[in-house]
Amino acid sequence: MDIALPAIAAVALLAAAALLVALRRARADAEEARASIARSAEAAEVSESRRRETLADLPFTALRLDRDARLVEANLVGLERFPFLAAGMGILEAFSEHELAGRVQASLDTLTPA
Repeated sequence: MDIALPAIAAVALLAAAALLVALRRARADAEEARASIARSAEAAEVSESRRRETLADLPFTALRLDRDARLVEANLVGLERFPFLAAGMGILEAFSEHELAGRVQASLDTLTPA
């Protein structure tokens, strides 16, 4: 009995120390993950800003479409030339041109996801 109590106390202290180390490691991992997320968000913001600037600076009509051939956005030149364009419009709806809509959809169908 004299040895059992100190042995149990020692095991409890070791378990508490192991838990403390695990907690510190988890906190460090969480902080690293937060920093990584912040870096990724910043990189995405820079990338989006560059994409917007590039689209805006093009000297010709440029349209950004989603996978369903619906308009996401148009550059200023495109909006000046086609002022009726609105986000969410399909190509056929926007231009009433079946051949154009077919070619756009065929092009989108050949894309592979990144």
